[in-house]
Amino acid sequence: NNVASLFSVQVFVITSAALDWDYPMLFQGLGSLAYTGQYFWWTWGLFVGYLLIDCVWVTMIPECVKIPKTIVQHHVVVIVYMVAPILWPEYRWFMGALLSVELNTWFLIARRFVYKKKIAWLTYPAAFCFYASWIIIRCYFYPAILVHFIQLADIRIRETGKFWHWPMLFIPVHFALCCLNAKWTFDLFYPMMKSWITKKKPVILNNGL
Repeated sequence: NNVASLFSVQVFVITSAALDWDYPMLFQGLGSLAYTGQYFWWTWGLFVGYLLIDCVWVTMIPECVKIPKTIVQHHVVVIVYMVAPILWPEYRWFMGALLSVELNTWFLIARRFVYKKKIAWLTYPAAFCFYASWIIIRCYFYPAILVHFIQLADIRIRETGKFWHWPMLFIPVHFALCCLNAKWTFDLFYPMMKSWITKKKPVILNNGL
């Protein structure tokens, strides 16, 4: 039931975030111009509400995840991060882009469900979608956004001659999320790489993340 509830919430968050984009413009490479923000407050409320509820849930029932302290810390950082699009509406499109990580979370929940229910024919498709979205979003997209943040800060400094602007406050916040992604990536893939070297069956493929 818990898995099904999380699965449903993720569907609402992903759908809401997806509706905020003009896809013909996005596929033309127009980036921020393709973000409509039509459902911004709906998306923002859903996501922050989900994080708050999950924080309470993990705190009350820590055995439901492997590392509850890290999960709560991550959620707190993200909630602080979510203040940025409210204070600076011109950067709201970043929220729409960064919420793509919820697609990976959705595949994570789906993968856990498949393993738990032992649905053999969905094992490999679920694993592929999970790992592929992890690498694309967490290992490539998030660091690329960090680079873009720094580039925007550099442009602003050159335009104004001032070395500090308040939106820059969220560069270290995003950097912290990138560091968490790096740690989780190591935790996820190291047992698999070790198993390939030692020729042992990877435990992570049996139990899931």
